[in-house]
Amino acid sequence: MRKENPDAAGVLNVVEQQFVACPQPVYATLHARHRVATTAVIGAPILSRYDDVVWALRRPQLFSSQMDIHVGLGTERPMIPLQYDPPAQTRYRKILDQRFSRDRSLDLEPAVRRHANQLIDGFIDQGRCAEGAAGALANRALSSTRSRPLC
Repeated sequence: MRKENPDAAGVLNVVEQQFVACPQPVYATLHARHRVATTAVIGAPILSRYDDVVWALRRPQLFSSQMDIHVGLGTERPMIPLQYDPPAQTRYRKILDQRFSRDRSLDLEPAVRRHANQLIDGFIDQGRCAEGAAGALANRALSSTRSRPLC
């Protein structure tokens, strides 16, 4: 028997295969039944209603973006701006918002498409996506935002 996600207590398994494949029905259930839920893996709170999210965002002393556990992403430092609280997060956002504005993103689209096509050309004959292609595309796209040559 499949366990309900989120369960009756509002614990959400964010790594469950069905959730990852199609999270919308789970979020709809979460929103309908639980104002506040928690993640199964680390117990982080999940707020499902807009007013609650706004309330929490205005109280970084209660709801912090800084994580107590190390997330295995290959870095020793917090992820900018995701794991910073105001006012530091606000300073980083101002810098990043200029680089990732809608107009700037539209300017980068041809380069990102070219990078994606180059990567796909490298593995298309294998009949499956090459491991690391998503990371390589992200790195190339970020290099394009910085007007730096690719390594």
